Amino acid sequence: MIIPMGLDKKDTQLLAELDTNSRQTYQELGRKLRLSKDAVKYRMERLEKLGIIEGYYTEINTMQLGYTIYRLYFKLQNIDEKKKKEMIAWFVSRKETFYVVEIVGQWDIDILMWVKSNVMLEQFWRDFKMMYRKYVQNYLLSIYTRLQIFPRKYLGNKAETVYIKETADIVKIDYIDTEILRQLASDARLNFVDIALKLKTTAKIVAYRVRKLERQGIILKYRAKLNYTLLGRGYYKLEVNLNDITKLKSFYYFAFMHKDFTHINETLGSTDFEGDIEIESFEKLTEIISQLQAQFPGTVRDYFYFQIFKVYKINFFPE
Repeated sequence: MIIPMGLDKKDTQLLAELDTNSRQTYQELGRKLRLSKDAVKYRMERLEKLGIIEGYYTEINTMQLGYTIYRLYFKLQNIDEKKKKEMIAWFVSRKETFYVVEIVGQWDIDILMWVKSNVMLEQFWRDFKMMYRKYVQNYLLSIYTRLQIFPRKYLGNKAETVYIKETADIVKIDYIDTEILRQLASDARLNFVDIALKLKTTAKIVAYRVRKLERQGIILKYRAKLNYTLLGRGYYKLEVNLNDITKLKSFYYFAFMHKDFTHINETLGSTDFEGDIEIESFEKLTEIISQLQAQFPGTVRDYFYFQIFKVYKINFFPE
């Protein structure tokens, strides 16, 4: 494990713990790190001031709530910087989108959307085409079927997987559950008393509801939102088409065990294998590609990669 410049071993261990469960109390974290609760609090506040910790959020299985995740890649043409900024601002303003980024590589813009019906998707697409279709050279629409999320193993975390996936039965939740999820999505460390005050209910009811949402598999994990750039890393996506699809599970296992993979995206309409990687350099990315080609000779048909250049919007629960 490489410790980023300016951080010591305890800082890295603390980030690893918060990446695994960001609702741990100062006392719980202190016992694991062999630090006092005041020392833990000081270190967390320091990491927040440095911008390494940007916040705390909750991984929520929105598919189980009836949402479908769509992704759109765009390759632009004949567009100046002013019009591109206007287009990106339009994406950011739409309630359907929860992730809007500018990328470097095969595509220029990547957006993710939550929608509950094709009617919503169709309306979004119609509105977009009316305003910006002439600036789009090419696009690719994909549907997420499952998302595998890994802890940051490069911080020292153990390999494990959390799944966001479709289920046979959609879970219906009421207003209080919805607002609890909304509060925890934006700040996973909020205490139940504060949530209860906002919702005009009791902390006991909030605690009961949260435990139920955890048991139902709607609340999956509480995590820290970390600035990977300040940790000395870039964010890349690697997409691979395979000659032998029976090797796909072996690719999944490779990503699961590799310290730098953070997600596997299982989609319809895109490549066979998609992985998200937080890594120190482009050279390290090429090493991963070479490892895959060597470990699975003749299996890689072709591959694509791109780097996240700028994040304009990221939400963790539908608006």
